[in-house]
Amino acid sequence: MPARTWYVSCSPRSPEKIAPEIELLQQFEGVNWNKQDENGRKIHQITFAEALKSCESFEGKISEKEPEFSARDRIAPMKTYGFAYQDSEERLRITGAGRQLIRGERIQELFLKQMLKWQYPSYQHGGNKRTRHLYLPTDEMCIFPFVETLRLARELDGLTKPEIAIFVLTVFDAMKIPDITEELQKFRDELDNLRGRIPRKRFIREFHQNRFREIYSEEISSGKITTRESHQPSSVEKFINTKVRNSIDIADAAIRYFRATGLFTFGTKAVRLVVSPFKSQEVNQILNEMSFEPVPFYDDVDKFYEYLGNPDIPSLPWQTTNVMILNLRKLQNVTGVHQVSESEFIQLTQNEQKGIILELEETHKQQLLIEYERNLQRPKMAKEIEEMFSAIKQKDVIDPPLYFEWNMWRALVCLNDCYKCHPNFSLGDDFLPLSFAPGNKSDLEVEYNNDFVVLVEVTLSTGARQYDTEGEPVTRHIGKFQKAENERENPRTVYGLFVAPSINSNTANYFFVHLKHLQNPDFGGFLSIIPLSIQQFINIFKFCKIEHAFNRHKFRELLDSLVALGKNANDSNEWTNKFDEVIEEWKLSYQTK
Repeated sequence: MPARTWYVSCSPRSPEKIAPEIELLQQFEGVNWNKQDENGRKIHQITFAEALKSCESFEGKISEKEPEFSARDRIAPMKTYGFAYQDSEERLRITGAGRQLIRGERIQELFLKQMLKWQYPSYQHGGNKRTRHLYLPTDEMCIFPFVETLRLARELDGLTKPEIAIFVLTVFDAMKIPDITEELQKFRDELDNLRGRIPRKRFIREFHQNRFREIYSEEISSGKITTRESHQPSSVEKFINTKVRNSIDIADAAIRYFRATGLFTFGTKAVRLVVSPFKSQEVNQILNEMSFEPVPFYDDVDKFYEYLGNPDIPSLPWQTTNVMILNLRKLQNVTGVHQVSESEFIQLTQNEQKGIILELEETHKQQLLIEYERNLQRPKMAKEIEEMFSAIKQKDVIDPPLYFEWNMWRALVCLNDCYKCHPNFSLGDDFLPLSFAPGNKSDLEVEYNNDFVVLVEVTLSTGARQYDTEGEPVTRHIGKFQKAENERENPRTVYGLFVAPSINSNTANYFFVHLKHLQNPDFGGFLSIIPLSIQQFINIFKFCKIEHAFNRHKFRELLDSLVALGKNANDSNEWTNKFDEVIEEWKLSYQTK
């Protein structure tokens, strides 16, 4: 049966992870990607899968049974967006767009251009004869998914993740967008009549299930209800629930990839993907001035990827010389930076002009960031930050893990009295979170003058998964930072702060071992990583911000007390079970001084 939804790869789910992985893939360029050994194993794919394990940004798992599958799964988004492909002779190729991604040049512009070319049908989706049966007939597909999502978001004042999963993913023909718009508006009207979080969530879930029963009615009636996960026939209920769950995952990935273009942000309540108010003019130009017709040579792999992989295609309406001169003039005026005259600017290549504009935009953003951080320190922001933590815990925001990193940064900036609070995740033009911190760094680095540094790591994972995904990476990030700090002329004390909804006992024990028993020379000695629940952090935050002025020296006293508690404890349970008591004693000492 053909696919009923268009697809955004969930491996990797975050676009920023493609660059280090395609850089790793470069070593295989020109080889026969499907070459097999005498046992039929695809040797280059297996080698790439093994190499991924050493990539610091890689956080997935490689299949022990089928490492080739893991390799193919990982390069799927590279093919979809024109960064890499297999040519007509099965040789692996990195495109011009892929090379620009590796160089890290104008990444937002690059993702935008690649997304604007992403079409159904494409070579990967209906053009390849070997996989054509997995898709609708090519004469039934005529859509640019990113463009039509952009159009819907503009017309409907944004889209929620469920709306993307229920409606947007199912459209393969742009001519049906008006019908989908009408259906979606009716869905919103019905939802607006409901009150209460639980009834609204139940309505969304049941609507999603019923709509997918209609979409997959042919599969259900014919009994062809296997899934990729099981490969075995399942019950209709299990089949539909799997499809619903997968569509939510795909919608989540779509949101992340689409935001990489810079044209999208989140709405004020963080529940909708909306057109960035800073980019509304560009969005209108794309939708009103550019034409989108699928290229007809989608079944010719070499010709198609020569087009899709060209980072200079398409031309963007706002990148003419005249428009860029106007931007140069405006940015030089607002930043006060005049590094080049207009006459000199005209003589530069377009890429050089883009580079100067990009530098000025970043300068302006940093100037605005200072004002944004100053506003975060106002007393009334503490309540808003606390409410956001609650929304994150209940997963009432569109991307809870990303918002958790962002809100922790806001909380620590709000507390103030630090030299610098540096988020390793990226911020959009509106200072909302854009993408996660890279896999080789902590989420936040908070410098408290020349005294000490706090590296912050947050996660919403709990239970055994928390230990599996966070224990080793967190200690590695903090350990590497501490080792580098110890090699400075005047090293600062390094603390790790790990915050999660609840702390798994294995996670706490892992940190306890590194605190008291394991003096790792690769990490510069013992590690002081303090695991706190969200509620414990909020307790500290509210006390400091609402009841008393924050003081970095008092904050360090608390960190030292929690570290000393671990040094004297017999095990991790004894250590963490006394955290609340130590925090309350610290608050009392704060009040009496």
